[in-house]
Amino acid sequence: MKRKKQIWMLVIILLFTLYSVSAFGIAPAKREISFASNFQQTFNGLIVNSNNEDLSITLKEIDPNNILELQETTIFLSANEYEKTFHYTITLPEELPKDGLSASIQAFPEKDGNGIQMVLILESQIVILAPSEIKEQSKDIESIQQESLSTTESSESSTTFSKYWISLFVLLVLISIILLILFLKKDSEG
Repeated sequence: MKRKKQIWMLVIILLFTLYSVSAFGIAPAKREISFASNFQQTFNGLIVNSNNEDLSITLKEIDPNNILELQETTIFLSANEYEKTFHYTITLPEELPKDGLSASIQAFPEKDGNGIQMVLILESQIVILAPSEIKEQSKDIESIQQESLSTTESSESSTTFSKYWISLFVLLVLISIILLILFLKKDSEG
């Protein structure tokens, strides 16, 4: 019975140590473009490597209107690269459809096959604004600027939040190892 407990404790500790944590971000989270007939422009996006580890990120177009074209679909970041730029082109039609236009770029890490992974998919939205929407937004410039400031604060707190969870994870692993050592020591004495 004691041997079974030891084996289960070892399995739990191994599961904790195999857990894979990676944190990355995509910017901008949202890009708004004023509609213009036959508009075409290339934009830059950014993948942020907040844990300073090797990452391979896959980019995917979610584009029901065929207005978005990604130049890269896989981004590799080495541990010493904090951020890397990717490019995409927006091509608008001659007329704005009644149901509007939008697209998005999804970013997710490629699976490495080691340990347990929780996959997080991030998205960068692209919204095409009709002329009437542009007028409404010009009235709310101050609130948009405040939202931009809160987004910056949110991004900083998100990085701090992920560092907190990683620290907590390391602490739990250390506590598990100490408990296992004490358990084994007590078992050998008894």
